[in-house]
Amino acid sequence: MPWLNPWMLFLTDFGLLFGVILFFIMLLDKKLTESFILITLTFLSSLEASFLLKWVFASPRPYETWNIIALKTAEGFSFPSMHTAFVFSALPFFTGRLRRYRWMWFLFAILIGWSRVYVGVHYVSDVLGGAFLGYGLGYLILYLENKYKITLWLQTHIKDEFELRRQIGHAVIGVGIIFLNYLDLISPRMLLWVLILGGFLSLLSLRFEIPIIKNLLAYFERPKHCKTFPGRGSFYMVLGALLSILLFPKTIALAAIAIMAIGDSTTNILGRYLGKIYLPYNRKKTLEGALMGIGAASLAAFFFVPFTTAFLASAAALFVETWDLKIGIELDDNVLVPLVAGGVMVWL
Repeated sequence: MPWLNPWMLFLTDFGLLFGVILFFIMLLDKKLTESFILITLTFLSSLEASFLLKWVFASPRPYETWNIIALKTAEGFSFPSMHTAFVFSALPFFTGRLRRYRWMWFLFAILIGWSRVYVGVHYVSDVLGGAFLGYGLGYLILYLENKYKITLWLQTHIKDEFELRRQIGHAVIGVGIIFLNYLDLISPRMLLWVLILGGFLSLLSLRFEIPIIKNLLAYFERPKHCKTFPGRGSFYMVLGALLSILLFPKTIALAAIAIMAIGDSTTNILGRYLGKIYLPYNRKKTLEGALMGIGAASLAAFFFVPFTTAFLASAAALFVETWDLKIGIELDDNVLVPLVAGGVMVWL
């Protein structure tokens, strides 16, 4: 239906991103930190599980099997729908203060699934499979939380809730950049403008208290950086992503950004608070954090490159990250990690 086509294309490309952003803003506004942590874990699990199942079933897209002209094409295999698994995985968490929004999110999830079928990139069975997979994973993680108190264990071991929140935000920004670039919805020029605007707002924030920006900095930025370079982490993260996109082929660039976003966050969170064995050349880093970071980064990069390549690039980049290199000035991990990872993948 010509009048419906642009709406479905918008929903399948942008709807998921906007919905998730609004959802996380709602969680932050209501100070539901535990739900924020659990749902972030669920989202990542649903993406990884659906990606692995795609490779197991290797089902072709509808437009590759049937004689139809799809409104758009998509990379990878068809079953299950990753979009649907992602959005349905949040449904079990709409309890308590979020219960009133349950049917709204359910309708949103149905629309996302319908849009994937409508534009021609998925079968109905793909969407149903993704929905059951996502909801099942969300229910499993909620069950484990109720039985084993995952967030209580984290709070017991991770005393600094601010740093945990900061690293989760770091991962979410990185995944957002990957998602937008994967769908060709963001270009290097747009990222450059984001850098320019971000740098301008950072300079203003040193002199003035800007509404919304002030609250975001208080929630996510380290106090020492608020006094010298507000938004430092996000600025360098966008810079690292921009350089990766400019220097490397698309799949390698996305894998490098994934290693930066997921690997670096995992190393910081788990190594800082759960690690016991300190590295002999850097007493700020732990062996457990480095190993778990390499594992998480490898799984994230595996979306885009073979696993062996993902593992070797993750190991090299996160090994370099543990050295805290300086050349006159400290080299920011958000730039160093993706460049090292991308360079290793190009070499391999």
